[in-house]
Amino acid sequence: EPLFRSMVGSEKLAVPCSQFNDKSTIVDTGADKLLLPETIFDSVVNKIKEQIPRSYRVSDSFWRYDTQLLCNPDYSVFPDITISLLSVEGLEKEFNLILEPKNYLRARSKRSKDETCLSFGVGVSTTGTVLGLAALEGYYVIFDRANKQVGFAQSSCGSSRDRSRIEGSISRVPHNCAYENLRGEPGTGYTLNVSIGTPPQWFQILLDTGSSNFAVAAAQLEKVKSYFHVEDSSSYVDLQKSVGVEYTGGSWRGALASDLITAPDSISTPIRVKLAAVTKSDKLFKDLPMQGLIGLAYKSIAKPDDSVTPVFDSLYAAGRVHNVFSMQLCGTVDKGSHLDVSIGGTMVFSGIDADLYRGPILYTPLKRAWYYDVILTGMQVGDDDVDVPCKELNNDRTIVDSGTTSLRLPTLVYTKVLELIKSKTTLINETSPFWRSGNVLYCWDPDRPEFARFPTLTLAFLSSESNNKEFHLKILPQMYLQAYRSSNEDGRDCYKFSILSSTSGTVIGAVVMEGYYVVFDRENERVGFASSTCEIRDSTFEKPSVEGPLIRPETTDCRYDSDSLSADRK
Repeated sequence: EPLFRSMVGSEKLAVPCSQFNDKSTIVDTGADKLLLPETIFDSVVNKIKEQIPRSYRVSDSFWRYDTQLLCNPDYSVFPDITISLLSVEGLEKEFNLILEPKNYLRARSKRSKDETCLSFGVGVSTTGTVLGLAALEGYYVIFDRANKQVGFAQSSCGSSRDRSRIEGSISRVPHNCAYENLRGEPGTGYTLNVSIGTPPQWFQILLDTGSSNFAVAAAQLEKVKSYFHVEDSSSYVDLQKSVGVEYTGGSWRGALASDLITAPDSISTPIRVKLAAVTKSDKLFKDLPMQGLIGLAYKSIAKPDDSVTPVFDSLYAAGRVHNVFSMQLCGTVDKGSHLDVSIGGTMVFSGIDADLYRGPILYTPLKRAWYYDVILTGMQVGDDDVDVPCKELNNDRTIVDSGTTSLRLPTLVYTKVLELIKSKTTLINETSPFWRSGNVLYCWDPDRPEFARFPTLTLAFLSSESNNKEFHLKILPQMYLQAYRSSNEDGRDCYKFSILSSTSGTVIGAVVMEGYYVVFDRENERVGFASSTCEIRDSTFEKPSVEGPLIRPETTDCRYDSDSLSADRK
């Protein structure tokens, strides 16, 4: 699955590179054409048409139908097509395959000795991008299965004048061109497909910015569909030490070990990391489509101690990534007449991908580099301020945590917020368990969404620019009302309330992150938020927005200081 972008002549296609890899990008000698997703195909055809002189007539049907031929073409009027492939050297390098017209205009027949007729060698695919013979002829192609890479070199076929060209290694902006490498279901978090061991065993692993250990099920635990067979991995090393972690929603214990891991489009070359082979678990894997989790917080909260290097730290120490990673969590979106409760997103292990956000990225400083512990300066429900001292918003910490699905608030803050939300909607009785259980559903007809009858929340964060500045995130009802796979058969869309009480501080969980592109800038000890390019659930309503930087109405110190701060899980 090489990552893929394209140019026609000297013009780049104005589409995110991730769209080329929708579903997959494969090298396939069984396909004759270069096959592209339909929107990409249309862009390529339009760019070719723009660069052909108007005096040179080509039938519109030629571009779509193999039966429409172009005879005795003038190759010189057609532009080259450039395919950019990610280099194994890293996310900042790529190389180019230059497809000349003689590659993508495919010989089909000869009407006479002097007449050669051609068809268009680029077509439409519904299963992703396919690099077929139209893209491969002219190159020597190496399928290196041992190292999981595909190589390209200029072929010795024909004369040197007729050979296809290759350019590289070329510096590139480190966009992550993988197409939504994260998957999940509402309420379960976002998982990445990760291989562990030699030969590789594949698992769905939760991305968790609220912890630091990499843990994988290594025994037949309750509700776990598959687990890591340590005895089958020749690269597994038992470190002869036990390890365990307790969370709000469960716990695990196991053996500390190390092994090799990879992840498609993210960690392409195996790297040895420390992991916990989990043999006992309480509720952690229950009803969740995952077999483990990767903690992305700092090593100071790793268990049993900070000698356990987290996965991201290992990647950074090996020079494989910058000291910045970012996430676009897209949540649930409407698909025509029905609610699609599968969720997707993109994890960028190194740097920032400009295709995944709009507008500026506004940053808030870390109070402390353990969790991603930031500072809230205020909160609103609708136009009303949540009337608590700002220190209470951060009691005893405020962390940005992809591993928690809800927005969790300290008890005092939660009570005030809940009162304000109830006062602004009469849709649900204020005594309903819907508000407090986190599991009771409220349903409505898909063609009559009720989001507009709930208030918008605003979170104010301290700005990295100055202590007297802040910025605001809008938390829409589409975000804090979490779509749920209902057991009802009446065709209604069902939601649960995903603002919950917390005894261990504020947790900015996935329901908030799903509205934004979130940057974890470890180099500068700050977290950034920008408007996401994800679709939103109800396009008739406002979109999540980042506003600021704004002058703070008060410059009160909102930090919550406590001697009892610990590295216990949220």
